[in-house]
Amino acid sequence: MQYPASGQGGGCRSLAVLLACLLPALPLAPAPAGEAAAPGTTGAEDGSPAPHAPHDNDRAPDPHLLLDRIRRGEASFNEIRQALSNPDIGAVTNVFHAMYSMRWQRLSMRLMLAVWRQDDTLRERYPELAWDALSSVPVRLALASTLLRIQSPSYPEAHTEPYLKYLLEHRYDKHEFHRAQVVVALGLNGNPDDIDYLLEMAAGDNPYVVQSAVTSLGLMRSPRAMRGLGSLWKQHRGTPRGELIEQVLRRVYRVTPHVRGEEEASLSAPDSQDSPDGSNSQQPPAAD
Repeated sequence: MQYPASGQGGGCRSLAVLLACLLPALPLAPAPAGEAAAPGTTGAEDGSPAPHAPHDNDRAPDPHLLLDRIRRGEASFNEIRQALSNPDIGAVTNVFHAMYSMRWQRLSMRLMLAVWRQDDTLRERYPELAWDALSSVPVRLALASTLLRIQSPSYPEAHTEPYLKYLLEHRYDKHEFHRAQVVVALGLNGNPDDIDYLLEMAAGDNPYVVQSAVTSLGLMRSPRAMRGLGSLWKQHRGTPRGELIEQVLRRVYRVTPHVRGEEEASLSAPDSQDSPDGSNSQQPPAAD
């Protein structure tokens, strides 16, 4: 099975699409009172499908529409199963990133945890799922990223350590799709200790990994990440990489990079806008 390659379909290949895959379009939907069962399920503890609601694979639902419903937190459990029946690895990685918006749904959480554990009983219960894709490294990286995002705020570090360990083990994988999933996950995790690694990837030669790393430095929303992007912009201004960095600086950090003299790059922000660290500084630090 081939992973998506740079410039081909399957993964998030532009800044807009990547951000859409990662950031929910709407606020988190509240859990229904009493954890009402998702449509198409019995509400049983194991999330078994309702006998009277067959899993309709004949309709071949549009994967983009399914992804949009998952991203909005509006998908039923059957729709999630349909989305995870897609054998395309790039599409399934996007589904697991979007599943962050479904964290309120008990059945979705149990499904994600069972896929992470590679539970054999799950294969028997849902044979229609794309198990080859679900067992692939990039999909497991996306799943680890989402579980880490969901559980880090409320679980002890020992509980989330396996997800972070798995991500860090693949930081320097040869395949671009693996590295891209890692940089996105670390950007979403928001640990300042990972900024140097993200800057290293943003300074690399692979366009897909570079794009993912620049975007992840935006997701960090850190003054140090902002300054690092400013330094990279100075090296790559006038190139597609420089244009992407400038787009992130403008849209996320609300600063505009510019050159002062031959060697020095600086960042300036409108007086009325806050700096990324929450202060009202009118003069953000110059790029290092």
